[in-house]
This record gives sequence, structure tokens and C-alpha cells, in this order.
Amino acid sequence: MARSIGALALAAAILAAIAPGSVLAHENELPLPPNALPEVDLFTPDQRLNLSIPEGAILAHPPDQVRVDFRVDEFDLQPSSLELWIDGVEYTEQLMFWLGHATLLILNPDQFWAEGVHSIECSIRDVNGARFNRDILWELIRPSCHPDCPWPIEPTGEPPVVANIMEDWQDFGSTPFYWHQGVDIRTPVGTEVYSVTDGTVVQVVNYKPTHPKRYLYWEVAVQDPSGFVWQYHHVDSTTIAVSMGAAVNAGDLLGNIVA
Repeated sequence: MARSIGALALAAAILAAIAPGSVLAHENELPLPPNALPEVDLFTPDQRLNLSIPEGAILAHPPDQVRVDFRVDEFDLQPSSLELWIDGVEYTEQLMFWLGHATLLILNPDQFWAEGVHSIECSIRDVNGARFNRDILWELIRPSCHPDCPWPIEPTGEPPVVANIMEDWQDFGSTPFYWHQGVDIRTPVGTEVYSVTDGTVVQVVNYKPTHPKRYLYWEVAVQDPSGFVWQYHHVDSTTIAVSMGAAVNAGDLLGNIVA
């Protein structure tokens, strides 16, 4: 007999309280033609250089590179005048240049970046001697189960199928209309879902209460000691084993996957 397949969507996010006003994600609500991606303008009108890490970013994983983009075609900037500083240490000589950008490759990012706030300063001088600066602060906050967070389901002989992943352009076979904000893990209906971390249950909610199939959209969310909120979507509401405010340990049962 064939078994039905369910999907667990798992997402991790940082509470907005950690960095008020920071932009953690952007969801483009305007439909795009099939197979099209939104155009990204690296610069605002007043910028002549930009960094790959945005101002105020909060990252869960240390970046393996820092890239500086400069408008060499439009402003005839001299890449040889570019300087880069990280946490007060200069890394200009380690930069690799190519056309309109320069990249600092970080071979051991886990050792290079400590947890906490980091500063990146860069500047470039144009042919007239005018200097343009771009300075930012960003923060590294590792999840409590770093570096290896377990699957929220029991191990099996074969790894479960992962369907949609973070930031897939979701289309369901038609015109794309939103960015996917989680990881879909496909396993048989009724599969038990376990917390991947210690923490506190901060949400047990139906996040699409007006949807015709609203029973598919129950979520259990657990905030870990680092401040991350782990969201487990598509849990069968009749099986949810925890309540708001409850303390959980890694491996505790949260509920079962809905059909």
C-alpha cells in the first residue's frame, strides 16, 4: 500500500527585538514572468561602492567572503585605491580584484569571525582624488546547536527528500508569486516532529486561519537560548504536544506532520 507524503516546513528566524529596525528578509509581492528573477541594484543613487554584507545584518553563519562592489564604469574609479578594514585590521593586500568588484576570501570563517558585532570599513578614491567611504556594522549570532543542527525527524535508512528550500522563487507550476521562507522536508503523513534545540515554545498558531484548508497551516515555534526562533510548519493540530510558554529540550516531541 502506498503511503501518503506530508511536508514539514522548518524555518529559523531571529526575533526583531534583537535588532530593532533591522531588515532580516524581504518578500517581493509583485508577480514576475516565469523563470525570471528580480533585478537587484547594488547601489543607491548616492553610493559609489557597496558591501556584500548589508548594514545591520544579523547572520547565523559566518560569511566566507567579503565583497566590495564599486561603480568603475560609471565613475571611472581606480580599484588600486580601494582599502578594506575589518574590526580595525587592514586586509587591502589580500583583496582579489575583478572588473567592478574586489573580494576578500576567508578560508576558515568559523575561526575568523567571533560571535558578536563586527565592523567593516572600505573606501575608494576616484581620478580626481575624492574619497568615498562605506562603513557598516553587522552581528554574528550562532544558533544554540551550532555547528550541526539535527533534523527535526527521526533518522531513517535514507535521508528524507528536501523539496522547496529557503528563498526558492515559489510558483506551484504557474506564475511565481513569493519567496519561499523555509525548508520543506517530505516524509510520510504522521511522522513525528522533534525540537532541534532546547528552548521555550513562543508560538502555537494557525497562520492561515481564513484559508480553505487552514488545517494544513499550524505552526509550533521554539525560541532557543541564542534568540533564534525555530518554526515548524504543517503540524497536525490534533497532535501538538506542547503549549505556549512550555520549556522544551532538544529531541522533545512537538507533534506529527499533517496530511
